[in-house]
Amino acid sequence: MNTLQPRKSEAGFTLVELAIVMVIIGLLIGGILKGQELIGNAKITSQIAQVNAIEGSMSGFRDKYGTVPGDMLNGAGRIPNCPLATCGANGNANGRIDSVLVTAAQANNENMNAFRQMAAANFLTGVDPVGGLAYGAGLPEGKIGGGIRIGFSAAGVVDGFDDGAAGHYLILNNTAPGTAITAALAQTGGVVGADQAANIDRKMDDGRPNSGSVRASTNGAGAKGCVSEAGAAGLYNEAIGTLCGLTFRIQG
Repeated sequence: MNTLQPRKSEAGFTLVELAIVMVIIGLLIGGILKGQELIGNAKITSQIAQVNAIEGSMSGFRDKYGTVPGDMLNGAGRIPNCPLATCGANGNANGRIDSVLVTAAQANNENMNAFRQMAAANFLTGVDPVGGLAYGAGLPEGKIGGGIRIGFSAAGVVDGFDDGAAGHYLILNNTAPGTAITAALAQTGGVVGADQAANIDRKMDDGRPNSGSVRASTNGAGAKGCVSEAGAAGLYNEAIGTLCGLTFRIQG
C-alpha cells in the first residue's frame, strides 16, 4: 500500500519562518515611521532657523543702514543692486515696516521691499532682490511650506490670530501674497500641522497658541480647529490633522 508523500513544493512556511518574516516587516515599518519622524523634525528645525535668520538679517540691516528694511529713503542709492523701480522704492522713514502683514503685498510696498532690500544688501538668501510678487521670488518660501510676509502691527492683532504685543511680525501662511489675509483665509491658509506648530512654539516660546511671541491662527477654535479654544487657555489640537498658520514677533 502506497502512502502519499508531500512534495517539497507543497510544503508551507514553518512558524519560525513566519516569525522571522513578521519581525522583518515590523523593522521595515518601524524604520519608515522613524524616517518620517526624522524628516518632520528636520522641517521644524529648518523653519525655526529660517525665522531666526530673517530676524538676524533685519538686525544686521538696521546696524548697517540705521533703519529697518523697506522703510528707508533712497534705497536705490544706498543699497547695491537695488534699482528704484523695484527694491529701491522709497519707504516713509517712520521706523517701521508699514503695510501690516494681513494686507495684500504689492509690488513696491514696504512689506515686500523689506525682504528684497535685505537680499540686495547680502543679509538674506532665498529672495530675488528684483523678484516679483510671489513666494520664492520677491518673498521667501517657508521651509515647512507656504510663504512668509513681514509687517508691523500697531495693536499686535492680525486677522484670524489672537492679540499680541505691538511690533514687527513674520507670518507663515499659504494665502497668496497679493491677497489680504482675512480671518477666514487665516483659517484656511495654514501650512503647519497642529503637532508641528506646537513643537515650533515649544522650541521658540511658551508652547501655547494664544500667548507669547509665537501665535497660531485660531482656525475655528474648538474641537476641529488648530486651537482647542479661544483665549489664553487654548492649546494646540495636536491629535488632529488641522493645519495652522503661525506668526512670530521679531525685533521685540
